[in-house]
Amino acid sequence: MRKEKKLRKETTILGLPMKKDGIADKKTETDSIQERVGRIKAKLESMAVPMADYDFSPEMYHKLFPNGKIDTPIGEVKMGENQYKKLQTRDQGKRSRYLGVMYQTLKEPIVIAKQHREQDAGKPSWLYIKSFAKSKKSEIIVSIVVNQFDNYKNKPIKVSISTYPKDIKPIMGVIKKPDAIVYEKP
Repeated sequence: MRKEKKLRKETTILGLPMKKDGIADKKTETDSIQERVGRIKAKLESMAVPMADYDFSPEMYHKLFPNGKIDTPIGEVKMGENQYKKLQTRDQGKRSRYLGVMYQTLKEPIVIAKQHREQDAGKPSWLYIKSFAKSKKSEIIVSIVVNQFDNYKNKPIKVSISTYPKDIKPIMGVIKKPDAIVYEKP
């Protein structure tokens, strides 16, 4: 009985069936990646919501992000020091309309995916992904959250460093990687 259990464990890698030579069955792996990508694309289309339209002001920013923080599906995130200023100045101030969008994306993302970015020395970062309804098709917004060390608390904390529109193709590139999805809205 014990040998049978051991053999069964050895017949999968990351939950994927293996061929007798010990190599993961690529067709099954590809099918599961295709299913995941299809499922996420469908959710991004069907769960698109209108963009929240808040007055762009320091008061509203502090109301949405009390003490510069927000609770997310995977824990508390601190807002980066320059987030308000970035919204105010980027793209000739056009990003100021993303104040509510930033709140919605961090508070109720459709997907959170983990990635390792070169600019972060390979350290993990998280993409909070949400889609918003527009006249003809949805717009995808991404908030990037990174780990930063908090010397006061003597531990790493998650910090939101950027929020912007993103094309679906690079997002799907991240989603395709094994164990990339940290959270998926039901």
